[in-house]
Amino acid sequence: LQEFCDRVLARGSYMLSMVISTIDGVTLCKSVSDCSEALELVIKAGKGFSQICDLSAEQAQKMGLGKLTVTTSFYANYCLVHIYMSPLIVTCIHLADSNCGSTLDFVPSIKEALEPMRQQLQLIYDREFVG
Repeated sequence: LQEFCDRVLARGSYMLSMVISTIDGVTLCKSVSDCSEALELVIKAGKGFSQICDLSAEQAQKMGLGKLTVTTSFYANYCLVHIYMSPLIVTCIHLADSNCGSTLDFVPSIKEALEPMRQQLQLIYDREFVG
């Protein structure tokens, strides 16, 4: 999984960091560029990334917008691209003035690569939390 994160980060020339976590905020893997600001952000935010995305997914359903797949959030210093694959969430971090839209080109490949893990994790969630 770490190798996968590192390869995606290397391909995304505008990407500072990639974090794979669960909807509960458990970080499964993270890859951070040599940018010290990105590392500091990943450490400070912790499970906050997944919580932001999971709340967006919940609200989108309530509003009748349909199932959330990808969300992009722009802030003063950073841009976050969340790929929602419940119970997995992939967060890609960019500088605010970078081309974070380039990450959207990788979304189908990321989803395809992580789908077996998502399915296994869903079985665990279903068994432990639902059933």
